[in-house]
Amino acid sequence: MIMCAFSKNTLCLGGNNKISFNFDIAKAVSYDELAVVMLKIPSGVKFNENVFGVDTDGRIKWQVEKIFPESDDSPYVDILKFSDGLYAINWSGVRTKINLDTGKVIH
Repeated sequence: MIMCAFSKNTLCLGGNNKISFNFDIAKAVSYDELAVVMLKIPSGVKFNENVFGVDTDGRIKWQVEKIFPESDDSPYVDILKFSDGLYAINWSGVRTKINLDTGKVIH
């Protein structure tokens, strides 16, 4: 399992690999070859695709698929790791399952 920790907007992966984001990190969960990061989006900023998959080298592998119209302001507020995969819950209370290989919404 990939080891990860974060401080403010920087994700630190096992070894010396780091990646910084434009917003602070709210939560990170780790898998074998992937860390999934959810960014904390400030109020007044519309950025709904705030979940990213980062590989062991610190490169962004994917950004969660856009599912809401541009006019909706509903960033993800939690990510949950279950035995059957990754789930994300947005501000509107919608729970979606995320494909760990692509970042696409499964349902």
